[in-house]
Amino acid sequence: MRSVELKGRQYLWARKEVTSDEAIMSSEVKKWIYNIQTSITAEDFKTRVEKFQVIKDLIVNKEMQNYFYYPIRSWTLENFLEHINKFYWEDSIIISRIAKKEEVKKALRILESPT
Repeated sequence: MRSVELKGRQYLWARKEVTSDEAIMSSEVKKWIYNIQTSITAEDFKTRVEKFQVIKDLIVNKEMQNYFYYPIRSWTLENFLEHINKFYWEDSIIISRIAKKEEVKKALRILESPT
């Protein structure tokens, strides 16, 4: 459990650095960290948080929430950890995996268009 605590602090710090959101080490967060600690480094975690934040900002700024299955603008750390593997790929692949099936092409077109 000590390693989970240490890794968890690294993950929480990396997330706070990117999103400015404070999060606490709840028992649910500890469970997720225990499950991912051997497969995701703190650097990989931060990269995924950065991808998440970029996509979240695009969705919110372009008012595209209705195109997606997941309400990512209100995700907690627990929600992010549950879906962390969706934020491994390139942005277009991530978008295609979280958008509603019938809205994928439209979401990609709008999100990739200049503001």
